[in-house]
Amino acid sequence: MRVGTVIKPDQPGTKKLHAKHGERLVAVRYRCDENQQARHTTVELVENRADWQPGTVSTTPPNPDTVAIRVDWSETRLRAAKERKLMDRAIPVATQMLPAHN
Repeated sequence: MRVGTVIKPDQPGTKKLHAKHGERLVAVRYRCDENQQARHTTVELVENRADWQPGTVSTTPPNPDTVAIRVDWSETRLRAAKERKLMDRAIPVATQMLPAHN
């Protein structure tokens, strides 16, 4: 399905949907399905609003025991473990510090 047209709530063609959803309406999209030869009307709505401070990513405080590490491309076991999310298992780690890449 491809997106044909995207309309903002204040543009013509959104009157009925704006009346139905009110200020929660963000956008109206018309998606075209060439296989079924059909046009689907979709809406984007605001589900929840919460206060947010710029510059913050997470609402949970960082864990002081967590540190970021750089895994070198040659460390195939570590990369594979990271990809499988098994870093909590005991994996031998090289003690040599890698140079920072700037």
